[in-house]
Amino acid sequence: MSKKTQLFIVLTLLANCLYAQHTILKEEFERNTQNSTSLTLKTLSSGDWYFYYTDKNYNSITECAVLKYTGLDMGYIITPLLTRPSTLSFNARTVGEVSNWLAIQKSVNGGKYTTIEKVLVSGTNYKQYKVTINEKNDDVRIKFIRTKPSPDGSNYNIILDNVDILGNDLLQVSNGTSLIENGRKISIPLEGNASSVEIPLTLTNMGNEMLKILDIETLGSCNIIGDRLTSIAPGESFTITAQITLTKQKHTEGLVLIHGNTSTCTPYLIRFEVKNVSDIE
Repeated sequence: MSKKTQLFIVLTLLANCLYAQHTILKEEFERNTQNSTSLTLKTLSSGDWYFYYTDKNYNSITECAVLKYTGLDMGYIITPLLTRPSTLSFNARTVGEVSNWLAIQKSVNGGKYTTIEKVLVSGTNYKQYKVTINEKNDDVRIKFIRTKPSPDGSNYNIILDNVDILGNDLLQVSNGTSLIENGRKISIPLEGNASSVEIPLTLTNMGNEMLKILDIETLGSCNIIGDRLTSIAPGESFTITAQITLTKQKHTEGLVLIHGNTSTCTPYLIRFEVKNVSDIE
């Protein structure tokens, strides 16, 4: 039985998740938290936050936000407006050795707040909590709201610090029907003695503003065929073709780096690797 050689093209998107991400908010509550018994707008380092029923400190620790609870009053804080928030991380603890629930909610375009997730905060030492948001809209606020403790629970305040929020980028890249995610490999078999292989990459504008592709850099055994610089309207797509020149070595590598025109479009780095898998019956 004759033998044949197959080449598998492996694509890896070196980004943080489905979309390239960037920091859209970072707050350490280093100033102006103060006490609040009514809804109050306060300017912090990351922008204008809303505070309700909060304390300015706990035991002289001022660089934090303290959510209180008494009767029907549940303390909460609300972020500034956010653009396409993707993931949220923050540190939280309680004053005593107890557990209390904290609800993470979102409002889109000024609408009603809905709960994304509830996290159980426990203990007097800070723990980091992470919540997935994956919101594609541009007018979003996130609320951290203390929930009512159970009847047998103790009424202890929740202390928040180090809030970090990443935002989804405008650009999404796919190969055919497969989205190119972080760490995901897409194998494309090639038979015969071809000296190169062409791989279509579809660029989609996931935002609500015009996205202009300013530059596409290539390195190694990779090149872009045809048009590469274009403007993509919101919701529209444009396909570029990456050509990989094959070598006799077991591995052939190439890089593609895509640059956009907006501050929320961080470069996409795509690595192509050709693996020679021989002696397949």
